[in-house]
Amino acid sequence: MADYFDEEHSWVIERVRAAAAGIKNGVPRKEALADLGKKVADDMRRRVWDGIPPPLSDASIGRHGQGVPLIRTGQLVEAISYEVKENG
Repeated sequence: MADYFDEEHSWVIERVRAAAAGIKNGVPRKEALADLGKKVADDMRRRVWDGIPPPLSDASIGRHGQGVPLIRTGQLVEAISYEVKENG
């Protein structure tokens, strides 16, 4: 998933700045950060569904059939989450 941040760096920074601006303008910190976490997690899930290189090998296709890498069980997509913790 490091490639996600490399490729989406500008988008992520824009979302972080938007969350900071919201906090500065009175949006509760936990709410602004939860919104940021949800947007990034949703985008990462979408990235997995769109297919992460490398494509499936011939051996994997032989065992599992055609498909999107890392999607066969759905465990990876379901594991992508976020958590906002209060400091202190």
